[in-house]
Amino acid sequence: MRTTISNISRALKAAVMLSAGAIAISCEVEFDIKGQFADSMVYVDMIATAGADSTFLRVQAATPLKDSSNPVYTRDENIEVLVNGSSLLMQKDMRRSSPSGYQVYFTDRKLLPEDKIEIRAEVPGSGTAQSECVVPGQIKDFRYDTRIIKDGQDEYVRFNISFPNDGEYSGYYGVAVEVESFREVYFRAYDENTGDYLVDENTGENIWKLNSSSTNVRANNPVNIGADLGVSSSGDSPMTFPMTRNANHCPVAAWSDKTGSGDTSFQVNVHFDNDIIRDYGSSKLINKYRYRLVLYDFSESAYKHYKSTYSLSTSDLSEIGLAAPSFLYTNIRNGVGVCGAYTVSESDWISLAY
Repeated sequence: MRTTISNISRALKAAVMLSAGAIAISCEVEFDIKGQFADSMVYVDMIATAGADSTFLRVQAATPLKDSSNPVYTRDENIEVLVNGSSLLMQKDMRRSSPSGYQVYFTDRKLLPEDKIEIRAEVPGSGTAQSECVVPGQIKDFRYDTRIIKDGQDEYVRFNISFPNDGEYSGYYGVAVEVESFREVYFRAYDENTGDYLVDENTGENIWKLNSSSTNVRANNPVNIGADLGVSSSGDSPMTFPMTRNANHCPVAAWSDKTGSGDTSFQVNVHFDNDIIRDYGSSKLINKYRYRLVLYDFSESAYKHYKSTYSLSTSDLSEIGLAAPSFLYTNIRNGVGVCGAYTVSESDWISLAY
């Protein structure tokens, strides 16, 4: 019985692969299922952040997934990256393990919303690939309020977020919540001559003296916020994927909302840690937590790239024909990969009152 199921699975998988190949060839922007037909193409990968001094670019001969353990690295690429028609400085990124990585520098000024990015990349034996994208607008004047929600033993903070939208944004959004924990250690103040502890003359309370403090930003939230994201307007269901921010991996919940003008609003529920105060008589330890909202506006290409890779990572059943096949999005002409960008807006640190 086990052999029969295995044979059926292989047959279904082969059928899905063949049909995916036919679909991929007829479509300009959706490549193919798991990159099976990547031979003789150029692979380009760059998603830039507005406000950054530089970004990472990878260019190489594309490799099908079946050959991914033996990637083809080339050293004679001819690459040009332009912003608003001006060529940018590039340098091989020796910190990366891949010899096909470049650091691209925005030398005159940082990357700004509405900048146009163009990439031309020629790889010997694989031809020349081209692509472009426009940096989306940075979300401005976003508003939020917080509520502590108690549901039985469950307790979480709800952020109600909105921002005015007159169509100046891409319609492809993301949100993350960073958590900052900080610890303070206090000792009771005392008279250095008598050794007696000091008290406040008005209140009679002990007087404490700060001894040490430390701060730690935890970008990885206590919960997967994508599962607790409520979007008040129509669009794709939120997906969650990790992004690197300030050297931390931060889960970002992203969705599309192409409803046009008017306020864009949504909710985020995040489980949180209560502040902890431990009083040991002569010393006191305080653990506190603060939160920061991070909003993303993705270019269409960046969003669709993240969405396709997310779908790919969660659609194993498609390989045996039990679900719709997943496709890798690309906006690279004569190639595969992505040229995209996004902007980031953030709130001040938020302390909860409860």
